[in-house]
Amino acid sequence: MSESTFYIEDRSDGSQELRAEFSGRIALEGRIAEARSRGDEELLTQLQREHRNLRMAAQRARVRIVRDLHPARRSPRTSTPETAEPARLIGGYLASWATSPTQSSTGPHLSRYLPTAFDRQLRELDPATIPLLFGHVERLEVGRFRSIVADDLGLRALAEVDRAFADLCLTAVDVGDVKGFSLRAANLPSKVRLETEDGQSVFVIEEASLVEGSLAARPGDQRAVIVSVAGHLPAWRQVERSLARDAAMARLMR
Repeated sequence: MSESTFYIEDRSDGSQELRAEFSGRIALEGRIAEARSRGDEELLTQLQREHRNLRMAAQRARVRIVRDLHPARRSPRTSTPETAEPARLIGGYLASWATSPTQSSTGPHLSRYLPTAFDRQLRELDPATIPLLFGHVERLEVGRFRSIVADDLGLRALAEVDRAFADLCLTAVDVGDVKGFSLRAANLPSKVRLETEDGQSVFVIEEASLVEGSLAARPGDQRAVIVSVAGHLPAWRQVERSLARDAAMARLMR
């Protein structure tokens, strides 16, 4: 999938909206700005109509990919809060307990959370107070979390995407443009120690507080994967699994 599948549009009211990317957008927006500066209302109206039509076509195309790969979405049978809509739920891991690359104010480094790092916060945490962002863009909150628990693999979470962002976000997950979660946490300085693993320095975090979670195209923690969208395995994972199975069968038939 293209890295430029989505872009963020700044609206006149100061808000931001997630849009489907389309070919030639930047050049077209330049022509719109030029027409506006010249006061050419006829051309401006024509270009704005063209921009809208191309944007809507791009969005319909992305949704159509999901329908082709997975025509029938089914609601999950797991128990969720009554206010949650199963068709807008995304499940996976915000973080694993494995060593992974991390980006912070001090720059890139390796870090690892202990399995008990979030226990103190999780005891009394209302998961709905943790925002779900897109690409860690502060003003682009696309949903909320319904559950966050620590298991043997990592920090497992279930998030619900807001209706306004549902089509784009769920499609992005289903086709593989967004493959995982990412988190931002406040580490307790006195509970961080430096260790060496395979000759590399690793910050081991004994206690931290989750600040936000985000949908991520390329999560730093490769194990922070999304495992379900609207109650099913993401379509791109189904295709990947099918290709791997076919390759294995081909090797056996040799």
